[in-house]
This record gives sequence, C-alpha cells and structure tokens, in this order.
Amino acid sequence: MTRPPRRGASARPHHTHRPIHPRRVLLVGALVLALIGLALWRAGDAEPPAAAYRGVVLGDSVPSGFGCACTPFADEAITQRAAQLHRPVALDNLAGDGYTTDDVLAQLADIDVQDALRQADAVVLTIGANDLDEGLVGNQECVVGDDKRCAADEVTQLRGNTGRILASITRLVPRGAHVVVTDYWSVFKDGAAADAESPGYASGAAAATRAVSDALRAEATRAGVDFVAVGPAFHGPGRDTTALLQAHGDHPNAAGHHALAALVLPALGD
Repeated sequence: MTRPPRRGASARPHHTHRPIHPRRVLLVGALVLALIGLALWRAGDAEPPAAAYRGVVLGDSVPSGFGCACTPFADEAITQRAAQLHRPVALDNLAGDGYTTDDVLAQLADIDVQDALRQADAVVLTIGANDLDEGLVGNQECVVGDDKRCAADEVTQLRGNTGRILASITRLVPRGAHVVVTDYWSVFKDGAAADAESPGYASGAAAATRAVSDALRAEATRAGVDFVAVGPAFHGPGRDTTALLQAHGDHPNAAGHHALAALVLPALGD
C-alpha cells in the first residue's frame, strides 16, 4: 500500500532559468558601447605629450662651462628655445676642456655621438681657440694686427678641420635641425687680465681672434649653417668685458654665459 505524502511535505524545488528579454540585452549592449565611445573620445581629445627638443653641444672649455658654477651658454640657449616651443629639453653637452678641432673630429667617429646628432633639433659648436698657441700673440704679424698673416699656418689647419667637422654634422642631423657655429670674443685672455700682460698682448690677441673668426665664418657659410659673432656680447657699447669674465680672463663667468646665450638663442629659431 502506498502512503500519501505527509502534510506539509513538498517535493524538492526545481530551479528554472528565466529567459532574458531581448530588450534588456540591447540596453546593456548600448550602455557598454556608450562607455567605450566616451573613453575613446576622451583619449582622442587629450593631446599626446610633446617630444623632447634635443640639443647637442660640441667644442672646448667655453661651451663646457669650465670654471663656472652656472649653466653654460649653449645649454641655456637650447633650454630657452625648448621652452618657447613648449617642449621638454634633452641635452648632450659633449664639449671638453682643452679640446681642439682634432678632438672634435675624433668625437664625430664615435657611434654614440653620431646617434645624438641624428636625433638633434639643435647643435651648437664653439671650437678653435685651443688650436692656437698663446705665444703667437708676440709674433710681429699679430702685434701689428695683420689678420692674414697672424698665426697663418694654425688658422689654415683650423679652417680645414672645421670644414670637415661641419660636413660630418650636416650629414648626420635631421632635416630642419639648426646648426650654429660661434666664434670667440677673444681666443686668449681679455679684459683686465689681458691688459696686465706684456705690451702688444692685447693687440696680438685681437688679431688672432679676428683671424679665427674669419675662418669659422667662412666655413659656416660654406656649410650652409648659422654663424653667430659673439664679440658684441663682450665688447659692445656699455659692456664691461672684465665683469663678464672669470678672474683669469680666459673664460666667461655666469654673466658672460648669459650674455652669450642671448646672442645664440635667436639663431635657434625658425
């Protein structure tokens, strides 16, 4: 005999899957698509970070900032140009104390230096003073201010090397990069330090400086790059040359570097 189920007892419930309404699927899908679209719109609306403005500095102890607890002039000018363009700056100051044109030519054979130049937006080159021996200022041709004969052999070699340097630089840098060559206010001592030297020193140094400047200007012109004459920063109207130099009279102090940067900056523009 089969007993009926007890009162209150019930069979184990069955779990059933309720069908999802198609409208609900469409609503969720539309919401997901809307959120994705909003994210993409915001991403597209934001400007990507600006690429770094890359500068390379080559040369001797003047652009290296020798003896000055300050920003070297080329670094300052390149940094200011980057700020004008609202771009971060990336600097490779490869200048070295005592460097000659031979040293810079050797640098240009280095793969890392070549890579830096291939990415450069700006290159500043100041070189040549150390190619001359300071004893040359006593040569009669220099003392009498004969620019053509003062240190003629040294200047000829300097000019040839500078031409080769600029040929390498212009071959490596990207199209549109600014390459700037500067000369010197003096290739030797200047200001009160020069005045304290033997008679004829100041005039000899001035003649040697003019000879070097002419050579650098000629090679910059031949290479199709910018040339900046920096003499006005130190010898212009109202300028106190001594106040812009370190005590030894051979390198700029902070004020001198700032004055040089002010002359170089415009050459880095369009």
